[in-house]
Amino acid sequence: MNLGKIPRNKKIGHQCVIQLSNDWSKKRNEIGGYTQQEAFVYQTFYQAIDVKNYPMVLSIDQSPVSCGLGIQVGNYLGIFDIRTKTEFQRQGYASILVQALCKHAAHYGARYAQLHVAQDNIAAIQMYHQLGFQTICDYWFRKSA
Repeated sequence: MNLGKIPRNKKIGHQCVIQLSNDWSKKRNEIGGYTQQEAFVYQTFYQAIDVKNYPMVLSIDQSPVSCGLGIQVGNYLGIFDIRTKTEFQRQGYASILVQALCKHAAHYGARYAQLHVAQDNIAAIQMYHQLGFQTICDYWFRKSA
């Protein structure tokens, strides 16, 4: 997606706060409901990132609702691990968060954004298309154990 074409946020029913988060991995675990081992693995990966990164959390009434990670290399923003609490899904929060990540990275020189989404995640694919992302290829890089 070309970051020069970021759409405006839609209005939603709640007042929310989006901010960079020093304890992103903890809030990510609270939102995603991961096991202790999964949380440890993600925290280890996250701590090893040594390029510009933007761990963002969207909160309502100081409670984390949605989170995601932006990693910027040069003009490119990679968007990773967008998560929304089940009871808040399909209400626009992930879209608002992705837009915030894109705008933040654009402020720091990113011109393009890319992400990966599972082919069977139709709701996410529709959301990303509404934001201006286009499908450029289909593949699956994980295998069942």
